[in-house]
Amino acid sequence: MGRHFIDRYGACWDDGARQLQERLGARCSSATFEKFIVRNLGFVSVQFGATSCLIKVAPSQLSLDAYMTLSQLLSEVAADRYAVSLFQDGWRDLIFPDCRAVLRHLLQSSDCGRRDHGDPFVTRPKAISKLSSAHPLMDLVDAWRASSGRLDVATCSSLLNERLGGRFVVIEQAPNAPGLVFSRIGQGYAMYDPGWPARMTGYPIDCQPDAQYGQWIARCLRSAFEQREPTLNDVDAIVTNPVAQTARRIRYTRLTLPLRRRDGGLQMLSASLVDTGINIGVKLG
Repeated sequence: MGRHFIDRYGACWDDGARQLQERLGARCSSATFEKFIVRNLGFVSVQFGATSCLIKVAPSQLSLDAYMTLSQLLSEVAADRYAVSLFQDGWRDLIFPDCRAVLRHLLQSSDCGRRDHGDPFVTRPKAISKLSSAHPLMDLVDAWRASSGRLDVATCSSLLNERLGGRFVVIEQAPNAPGLVFSRIGQGYAMYDPGWPARMTGYPIDCQPDAQYGQWIARCLRSAFEQREPTLNDVDAIVTNPVAQTARRIRYTRLTLPLRRRDGGLQMLSASLVDTGINIGVKLG
């Protein structure tokens, strides 16, 4: 696959050294230029061989967007050995057995997964009136209003599963214990494994592979549940998958709607739509 350069915004330049040199007006050898843009401009250099992969990176310059692109690139091409040249007060070389070990080391040795204010999760309230009439979440609000708060999730299957990609949960008070539990989970949560939604039905809402994210999201949903009125929030978070040992930035708009069951009990529907334009807290380097 040759050599790739990933810039700090996550764009991948395939065999683009000459093009980059021309754009930056650099007149030096390719090797010198490569080390310069890695050390000073936050680029990541990736070169695949027949059975190996060579990576050059400066952890102090690594941005989250560059890390995410690197993670995707490494997942697409297998190698028997990963050689990583790190610039940290000088160059040093490390050997890793697989790409997960590489990504884990970079996540631990860089600032790409941390927030300016030390919090890996940020939420910002948003007025429902800001949603356009064509927005899928607005359609859900309209359906809820038309039902006078007694929305039947089954009747919104097309909206929830197709237009919102299955990104929804229904939560309710646990029958014989304090706290909230999942009553139903859509199939659109790709950050974990495909079987996670089915396994978690009936479990407390903070039971998630990323325990810290689970505790945080549980507090958010509990607060919305207690308000007993619609809420809308933008969310910007870094979620860790402990099994794959990777971290992923997720950005979405979340709508919560209180639901009144026929027996008088209270549930809440939480639905979300991914929006990569949300940027309310991540440190991009």
